[in-house]
Amino acid sequence: MHTEKQQVRRQVKALVNGLSENEKTNQTRTAQTRLYGLPQFRQAESILIYWSLDDEIKTHAFIEKLSREKEILLPVIDGDTMRVKRYTGTSNMKPDERYNIPEPVGDAIVNPTPDLVLVPGVAFDSHCLRLGRGKGYYDQFLSHNRLSATLVGIGFNEQMVTQVPSENHDFPLDIVVTADRIYFRTGKKY
Repeated sequence: MHTEKQQVRRQVKALVNGLSENEKTNQTRTAQTRLYGLPQFRQAESILIYWSLDDEIKTHAFIEKLSREKEILLPVIDGDTMRVKRYTGTSNMKPDERYNIPEPVGDAIVNPTPDLVLVPGVAFDSHCLRLGRGKGYYDQFLSHNRLSATLVGIGFNEQMVTQVPSENHDFPLDIVVTADRIYFRTGKKY
């Protein structure tokens, strides 16, 4: 299974790296418009979202815009554990020591209760399974916090694959959004 996951990661990374900045910007804009149109997103008062890397749908400006109307939470990595802190503006962020990803300063929230979690992924499929980067931060966080939040993946069209290799500990998402379309997990009622 590990080898299969690594192979999918390499294939998708090559496709995403082949996108121009203009294509990434256009797909980001379209996917975010689709996301914003979801009732689950519009109704959410608190959203856990990620600070994007170069190979992900861009979230920096989106976070700034959303923070004017919703509580925005960002993940922080503490050792091998993912915790959550409130976003209070870019001036209150500093790069983490391990990955150099900007994180909010301040105390982590104990027992966070976001209404919606925007989960990053390397690859997604139409059954709303996701393949992460392999560290398991989100799967561990979700299993320990038992959130009732709607779990949403967002990605470039090139991140959609026929089938994501998954294991029992991998959390399925409720919805996956790309520039081309929105996928809903079978059996979920929306």
